[in-house]
Amino acid sequence: MSSIEGRDPKRTEDDASLGRYSLNGKSILCPHCDGDQFEASEAQLNTAIATLLNLDWTNKSATILICASCGQIQWFRKQPSKAA
Repeated sequence: MSSIEGRDPKRTEDDASLGRYSLNGKSILCPHCDGDQFEASEAQLNTAIATLLNLDWTNKSATILICASCGQIQWFRKQPSKAA
């Protein structure tokens, strides 16, 4: 998966790193602009105690989908499926 840093906001639907996703049989759409093209990445679900003890690596991670149209970020604990 790609990183948020250095993300080019001018990506188009033709960009190979973009895609459509679904979860539990339902297509994922952006709640802000109804876009259906997303860049997928992962983010860590940090907790204050683990960070305080320098144990961030013990925290779980989540999948994030970044809307290609408006940049809205959606977080998913369960891995969405990339549509064909």
